[in-house]
Amino acid sequence: MLRECTSIEEINLNNFQTLFVEDISEMFSGCRHLISLGLSSFDTLSVRNMSNMFFDCNSLEYLDMSSFETSSSGIYTNMFKGADIIKYISIYNTKNNDIFENSISSSSNLNEKDNLI
Repeated sequence: MLRECTSIEEINLNNFQTLFVEDISEMFSGCRHLISLGLSSFDTLSVRNMSNMFFDCNSLEYLDMSSFETSSSGIYTNMFKGADIIKYISIYNTKNNDIFENSISSSSNLNEKDNLI
């Protein structure tokens, strides 16, 4: 959708309808100057593939994924690869999804993660 939008710094998708979307892979891949990303209303219950979603988003420091439901998803390959500057991620409870947890943990500069239960 927004893949390789290299000059965009801010995206607000807070009212974006995603209820029936199954594949959001590479959605923001290559958005190298993206600093701010509003995803507060993303309904990811039907999403199966989130691979490369934030690939090379190397200006994104803070990410609110608290609306993400990951129980149906299973593909997270390279979800945060190249997004090494991410310092904080707010996520919904992912205790039953080790694959998603491992994908988030691969962000080398991640200092803080909130698990919202």
